[in-house]
Amino acid sequence: MCAAPGGKSLALIFSVLGNGQFHLNDMSEDRVARLKSVMRQYLPPEVWEKVRVTKSDASRMGLRQKDVYDAVL
Repeated sequence: MCAAPGGKSLALIFSVLGNGQFHLNDMSEDRVARLKSVMRQYLPPEVWEKVRVTKSDASRMGLRQKDVYDAVL
């Protein structure tokens, strides 16, 4: 769950043609800012609105959000 700078995230989103909801995460504030910048630059608005970007410790996410995700890459 370290998505920045965003290349693999973009590849995944484009591979499913933007269908779905996407949660991108990184622990670094600077990397999250870069990730958001890359996503805004390359994603059309209708896909960007399906993307959630957070800054948190991914090792703790599963404890708070059980049964939320279909896949974690």
